[in-house]
Amino acid sequence: MVLVGGAGQPLSTGAVDNLQKQRRQLTGRRTPSRRPRTRFGQRFESERNKERWLDRFQEIIDQKRIQQELIQQQRLAERAKQISLRDL
Repeated sequence: MVLVGGAGQPLSTGAVDNLQKQRRQLTGRRTPSRRPRTRFGQRFESERNKERWLDRFQEIIDQKRIQQELIQQQRLAERAKQISLRDL
């Protein structure tokens, strides 16, 4: 990292360069991501926004459950059909 000095002269700080080099070796990335990664639920802009997200996730969970139940019913129907054909 090169800092600009008072008279427009580049002022190289070796310590900062070493820190960046160490971080780059550890993470394999040159610069940290622009947006810090946050765990879900750690921070919301507002309580209403949080409620909206939770409602949306609940909708997705419900849709997945319905899909799983439909797939299960199809499997059971297919199995029953195979058994009835085998009994003939």
